[in-house]
Amino acid sequence: MKKIVLIFAVLILIVAGCAKKDINPLSPDTTLLTTDENPLHLEGVSGTLVTDPTSVGVHPDDETSWIYIYFDDVVNTASTGIKVEETDGDEVTYTYEWSTSGGQSDLLMKPVADLDYNTTYILKLYASDIYDTRGNFLDSDMDDIGGESPDDDYILLFATVRSNGSPGDSPFDMEDIYHPWINSPMRFLIGDSVVYDVWTDVDVAINIVDLTIDASDSSFHIVGVDPNTIDGTTMMLIMANSGEEVTLDEVTYEGDTSETNFGRVTVKPEENLEPGTEYFLRIFGAIADEAGNKLDEVDIIKAEYYFTTLGRNIDSTEVADDIEPPYVVSWSALNSHFEVEFSEEIDESTIALSTIYLSYPGYGDGVLSIRNEGGHTIVRFTRGDGNSVSGYTGWVSPEIKDLAGNRKGSSSSHSF
Repeated sequence: MKKIVLIFAVLILIVAGCAKKDINPLSPDTTLLTTDENPLHLEGVSGTLVTDPTSVGVHPDDETSWIYIYFDDVVNTASTGIKVEETDGDEVTYTYEWSTSGGQSDLLMKPVADLDYNTTYILKLYASDIYDTRGNFLDSDMDDIGGESPDDDYILLFATVRSNGSPGDSPFDMEDIYHPWINSPMRFLIGDSVVYDVWTDVDVAINIVDLTIDASDSSFHIVGVDPNTIDGTTMMLIMANSGEEVTLDEVTYEGDTSETNFGRVTVKPEENLEPGTEYFLRIFGAIADEAGNKLDEVDIIKAEYYFTTLGRNIDSTEVADDIEPPYVVSWSALNSHFEVEFSEEIDESTIALSTIYLSYPGYGDGVLSIRNEGGHTIVRFTRGDGNSVSGYTGWVSPEIKDLAGNRKGSSSSHSF
């Protein structure tokens, strides 16, 4: 029978202190969490990091550096929520060796490279990214609702040995050296409700939390970050194609651990987003906890999350007639000119020798002419020196836009 070493309360944090036990709106869909009415549970963690947390080995082939994790159901190995990190938030690379028997799953983790001597590491299990093959998420607070973050997350600290093999320093440093982290996927909101379609009137949300230690009893707690570090300079919405920053109405943060939405950052655009347009949420490393520990270096872009809006707002009071970008239908060439035909009429202000040209010596020397036929725009490029276009390549740049303002978004080329 498998020996499972229990996780000592002083080592592991099962975040269950929130006053409200309703599902966090930033957690996965509840209908998915209880597909077979049997949430996934963690049976235990074992290895030197539990039995002797200051004597964990540093070499990948040393069994004392290995981590064993046991679950009571068949875990989907595509789950990405099991990580080891340094105290500054940098992830440490491990191999993941899964085995399944009797409807249960065992995971053996081994470091890919040598760990650092006498160093504190953190094993984190993000419940919203750990699920079984039926889609049920990890439920650690035993309320039958899996994937709640941070309620169902696990935190376990351990320290490696010194270079002479003696025990390392205790991982329970009373000084707050633990960096905040992003602990949810990006979500979209209409009001306070999570929606799964990216309407043009959505707000964008993500969870950011911090780890701190209570000096009175050496217990660890997930808390909020410094709200003064979360604003339009550290959280930005940007149009992917143009790089234009979206004007924001406000950026809010819920730092009260008793609230259902604890940890939520909400980014509210001043106006509805453009339909059929790609954006990304950019998060900077300057976001910090109350002790000054940051997500990353101040000017570092910590993360970027991309998404594309639909063609209307949620109640269909604003519906875009055209959200499709233009594309090239055909190319043709004769002697000193080539023609490129587009799928629709093009905004002529975007047609120039910098956006439609031929790659030949002196390619800026040319003449463009434009005509519209059957709802399509055809542009002719003629070489300025009168020589043939044969043997050269015609180009159309991403900056071309149609009459609705949809940007082409990618380059097109054709060799003649």
